[in-house]
Amino acid sequence: MVIHWFRRDLRLEDNRALSQAHLEGDVIGLFIFDPHILDELEDRDDARVTFIHDALTRLENDIRKEGGSLIVRHGDPATIWNQLTDSLDIRSVYTNEDYEPYAMKRD
Repeated sequence: MVIHWFRRDLRLEDNRALSQAHLEGDVIGLFIFDPHILDELEDRDDARVTFIHDALTRLENDIRKEGGSLIVRHGDPATIWNQLTDSLDIRSVYTNEDYEPYAMKRD
């Protein structure tokens, strides 16, 4: 199984890592709502979270139209990755680079 971890680039078009992932075959998308990021927001109704949710809904619909799927989880990324690797036969993971300090440490 090939996973593309969507983080900042919530799009199918002009997505270099996703294009590379597809060279290996069928790809399953993944998005993780990271509490380390969400807990920093002052307002739980932050417009950025609404924007991400709406973008994920569109992304999931587009992926399903192509016969694929998108996994959406909420939690610590390391914990979620451990759960995924325990339950799925993942051979490759693709993602676009994220240069934010927390993201670089997390990755």
